[in-house]
Amino acid sequence: MSNKHNKYQKNTFWKWLTNIWTIVALFVYTIDFFSGNKYNASVGVVSIVYISVLSIYVGTKEFDRWTREYRSLSKGELYVVLWSALIITMTILKTFNEDYRIVSEVLTTYIAVLGVFAISQKSKLLKKAKNSK
Repeated sequence: MSNKHNKYQKNTFWKWLTNIWTIVALFVYTIDFFSGNKYNASVGVVSIVYISVLSIYVGTKEFDRWTREYRSLSKGELYVVLWSALIITMTILKTFNEDYRIVSEVLTTYIAVLGVFAISQKSKLLKKAKNSK
């Protein structure tokens, strides 16, 4: 198996795992929000796993970017848009209904997604600047 094929498989694995956990996290957080936080225990577990998987995926992608030419086909902005839409929607609904509560794990996940995205963007800019010299 060629190195290019191995690299593709590794990135595809982490990308799919991240996509699956993104869907799971969005679903669990939404269900927990509308149920009056009946699934708070699941929210904690999902938060830890999702932030970990997302960090590993972005970390391996950035490592590949710095060690060899790497072109990403996915847009990290989509993750930020999805999470922002969820937080904005929950915040608006909470404003009009005091029974809803946004648990801290959801906010922590959102901040982690923003942080991972910002680090990835900065890494991309630094790599581009280094290559243009």
